[in-house]
Amino acid sequence: MPSEEDLAASVGSAVKRSPVRAPDRKGVTAMKHFAPHLIPPSHPWDEYHIAVRDLTFPKYMGQRAVRSWTPDEDWAARTSARIAPEFDPVTGWNTAGFAVRRVPESPVIVHIPHAGLAWLDDGAAIPDCPDLASEIVLMADLAIDRIADLVDALAAESGHPATNRFQALISRVAMDPERFDNSTEEMNRVGMGVVYERTHTGAPLYQDGLKPGDRERRRSLWYAPYTATFSSLVDDVLDAHGRCLIVDLHSYATKAQPYELHKKADRPPVCLGYDAPHDGGISEAGLAFQGHGYRVNLNQPFAGSYVPASRWLTDRRVRSLMIEVRKDQYLEGTQVDNHRALPLAFAIEDAIWRLQQTRRMRVLASG
Repeated sequence: MPSEEDLAASVGSAVKRSPVRAPDRKGVTAMKHFAPHLIPPSHPWDEYHIAVRDLTFPKYMGQRAVRSWTPDEDWAARTSARIAPEFDPVTGWNTAGFAVRRVPESPVIVHIPHAGLAWLDDGAAIPDCPDLASEIVLMADLAIDRIADLVDALAAESGHPATNRFQALISRVAMDPERFDNSTEEMNRVGMGVVYERTHTGAPLYQDGLKPGDRERRRSLWYAPYTATFSSLVDDVLDAHGRCLIVDLHSYATKAQPYELHKKADRPPVCLGYDAPHDGGISEAGLAFQGHGYRVNLNQPFAGSYVPASRWLTDRRVRSLMIEVRKDQYLEGTQVDNHRALPLAFAIEDAIWRLQQTRRMRVLASG
């Protein structure tokens, strides 16, 4: 596997090109499903040229996007949503905090843990910090789930298989499913463990502090079912395919936030995170993003990638790659910039497809 230095050097020597590299008709099918009246009537190639080659089309929705594409979202308004517990009659787990799309034919799980904006209606304390809505929006991997929708659409259009998808619906400020629920979690130092108790500036979320009973209620009612359900999905994928690739999708602020522990780290357009025992194909993914014109760092400014505790460091059949995208690569302020979002979705879809084809995954499958 190339070292981080080799990967970085290959960026500098890469041939400069348009960030979108695709066959001529790439994007045509997906474009037909959005606002066709806005496309000037001309020859049938115009849809592709407008959407991809020139990147001047103002709005875009993929062929099989999970949600309708709304160019101007009032994200703060969505933070007023409240989600009450809903219990699965078989497992008894509360399943209201996440959404799962199961694709038995796929060995890949796309994980989106930090795009949720809703709060909880569970009887526990609600933060009384000023402007909770702004805090939720700032801390979210805002609209990265919409980028995943575009990735889904482009995969379908390319004839590539759909993937499993596991997505949090609630704000990470209420419960962060990727934190370790023990003393090894480094973010406990800044009050941002499983249950956040401080804002991004370090101010208290709860002026009188969070009661231990409320903290434990969040863990048992929201964190435990999330992690158990995810672990169960991984088990199912392993049973069906003998291997599992987790693509952990995130985004991060252009400038370091006060709560971050590594503020001086470089902040490239794309950061790929991995842990060596569960390396999901860091070299292949790095080359895929480089080929689309993105500068890439490995494990900087954020490191590692999510693997459920039940498989962490014990099962090498589970591979995981974190894709962290700097927010200015697809957002203008808090709104999705479609000219940036579409090339990014192309790059992510290409990386996921390449990872599925790697010799490493084939070797794992054979035993």
